[in-house]
Amino acid sequence: MLDQTIAGLTTDLAQRGMLDDTTIVCMGEFGRTPRINQDAGRDHWATTWSVLIGGGGLRGGIAVGATDKDGMSCVGQSYLPGDIWATVAKALGIPLDTVHTAKNGRPIKIANGGTAIKELTG
Repeated sequence: MLDQTIAGLTTDLAQRGMLDDTTIVCMGEFGRTPRINQDAGRDHWATTWSVLIGGGGLRGGIAVGATDKDGMSCVGQSYLPGDIWATVAKALGIPLDTVHTAKNGRPIKIANGGTAIKELTG
């Protein structure tokens, strides 16, 4: 169902000439183990998870990053959530040095010091 939804959204945005101005992000907060545990559920893998990101002028049709054969650990280059948001900010034309101020005066960096993923941004 997700594949069809993302394909439909991407096709619709492309047909309307809006895909280069729209960034699509589809992600969860952690990965899930492929094995069922003793409680008939799947455990969390906080260090490995999948993200779909596209549009907004980003390079498409590529996979960035990898895990071992069981999906338990990252292999090679790994990325942090701030890197995802730095990539989105760059795609949207938001400077990465942007800092917002919370109501209590605390500074909030746009991507928490992340770096845009070069394979996607060029």
